[in-house]
Amino acid sequence: MITTLQIDATAIAGQTRVAEAVIRRHLPLFEQIPQERVRRIIDGLFVELKGLIISYNVTTILADGASKTVRTIRYRGCIEDFTTAFCAKEFNLSH
Repeated sequence: MITTLQIDATAIAGQTRVAEAVIRRHLPLFEQIPQERVRRIIDGLFVELKGLIISYNVTTILADGASKTVRTIRYRGCIEDFTTAFCAKEFNLSH
C-alpha cells in the first residue's frame, strides 16, 4: 500500500503575504540605501524566516469514519510582528 502525504501550504503562503506587505510599507527606506545593502537585508530576512518554519500533521476524521492526514507548514509566531521588528532593526527604527 502506497501512502501519499499531502502538504497544505496555504498558511505559510498567507503569512508570507503579510511579511511582503510589511516590507512594502518600508519601500521608501529601501530606495534610500545602496542596492547591495538591500540584497543583504532581504537575504537576511529569508534566512531568519526559514528558521521560523514549523510543520505538523493534521488528521481529519470524516463522517464515514475514514481519516485524512495532511502535513501543514507555517511560520512560528506572529509573522507581522517578526517582520516589523526585523525591519526596525535593519533600519534602526523604533517600533
